[in-house]
Amino acid sequence: MLTIQKILVPVVLTETSRQVMRQAAWFAYRFHAEIILLHVVPPLSYLAGAFERGDEITARDLHAQAVRRAQQDLDRPGPPEFDGIVVTRELLRGDATSAK
Repeated sequence: MLTIQKILVPVVLTETSRQVMRQAAWFAYRFHAEIILLHVVPPLSYLAGAFERGDEITARDLHAQAVRRAQQDLDRPGPPEFDGIVVTRELLRGDATSAK
């Protein structure tokens, strides 16, 4: 018999991700598995010189705000299908395609 202990669900915090979470919950429930929701906040990219004029807000401030918002979104309750399932939420910063 197939044994699944953990299910990694990369999410982009959209309605599509909520549908994927529901599908993962179905598997987790049947296999008594943990769900790990993973969201990666990419590095901020901006036009060269855009923040070099002494603007009040800096690229670092914008990235920190993006990270805070992503964490808030990730911390929101999952779909009702998550009831009774262990769910771990992970937020990473960087390029998702080069994760180690």
